[in-house]
Amino acid sequence: MSNSESIYYRWVAGASTLFLALYCAAVLFFVATSGDLGIRCLVNSESETQSGIEIRQFLPASEGVRNRLPAYFGNAPSAGDRILEINGFPIHSFASFSRATASLGRSLSQEGEYGSRLEEVNPLDHDRYGELPSVIVYASKRYAQSPSTSDSVPEFSGAESRIHQAKYVRIKYLDTETGIVEKSFLMLRALPTLEVVLSIIWCLLEFSVFTLAALSFYTRPSDHAGRMFFLLCFLTLPAFVGGYHWWVIASSPLLTFPFVISAILIPVTTLHFFLNYPSRSRFLEKYTTSLLTALYAAPALMLATTTFLLAVAYLAYDPSSPTPGTQSIISWLRFAIDTYIPIAAVYYGLSMVVMFINYRASQQPAEQKQMQWILGAACLALPLVVYTVYLTYADRVGMSLG
Repeated sequence: MSNSESIYYRWVAGASTLFLALYCAAVLFFVATSGDLGIRCLVNSESETQSGIEIRQFLPASEGVRNRLPAYFGNAPSAGDRILEINGFPIHSFASFSRATASLGRSLSQEGEYGSRLEEVNPLDHDRYGELPSVIVYASKRYAQSPSTSDSVPEFSGAESRIHQAKYVRIKYLDTETGIVEKSFLMLRALPTLEVVLSIIWCLLEFSVFTLAALSFYTRPSDHAGRMFFLLCFLTLPAFVGGYHWWVIASSPLLTFPFVISAILIPVTTLHFFLNYPSRSRFLEKYTTSLLTALYAAPALMLATTTFLLAVAYLAYDPSSPTPGTQSIISWLRFAIDTYIPIAAVYYGLSMVVMFINYRASQQPAEQKQMQWILGAACLALPLVVYTVYLTYADRVGMSLG
């Protein structure tokens, strides 16, 4: 390998490491600073005959109960209702829903507007004609009895007042059972801390693995297995970090596209890696061009289709009115995803076949032991993969939202 090629590969390793660090930090920061109302929708929630999009899940705030504050004022939306407005933003597609939820992060961190603070008053009583801002601060004074310091039997000698407050966001939704448009104020809170902490921990662990892969690629860029392992680790981080919080980052194309590209390429990259590990496949050496063309044809088509549809959806987005053709774009995107999931499962199955062949062909005891452990782990994960594919079609809400 020439000196210029060595420098090139080192630049690739360094730039990839920097990109992953910036992307993961950006996603985790975006998620940690996002606001949440507990409303969950899916990409294919639009309807050409009805306004708004369907609510697939509603999770009321639990911290409100702990602080003796209501989780919401008015009637709570339920799965099947259609969300029409959030924080003053009209909802007519998943794109407008994601943009409206993205605005909650700013509302969570900023001070309330003038006239937005209410104490011990139901905001719906003051908002009959929309006089209140879309984000209000509700305060409630609670009294906790404090025992006296007497040495005798404790007695409650007084009351200590504590003011609990929280922000609430006005929403409008269509109750599909009654056909009435309801207005409610839902408690605004941050995303669960445990979810963010677990994401950070997993990200750090995976990034350490990627660092080792980058170091191996940096020192031995000509090693085929090392190259593919580096690429596989490079794709794994955006796929997980972005996929775990996909509905939060959906409003940002800069955060969404790396996740989508990585998720599409992981199955074929996994198969390609095991065609090179622990040694390069003879079949791959003999038919390199033909085999790689066949392997990457479906992912390349899926990649071109999804990036085009997403680009059109982002560019055509109009916050003030429904965009013509939005439903068609979403339908085609959903169809592409449904078509590619079985293909990805086939890639996983082929990867297991290649693992078994490599295990049988291994001559070195150390390599055979490694392949034995890898194949065992793949067999243990197989039922989970099958169950995940089943959930994709049988329970979209559970699969997408957990």
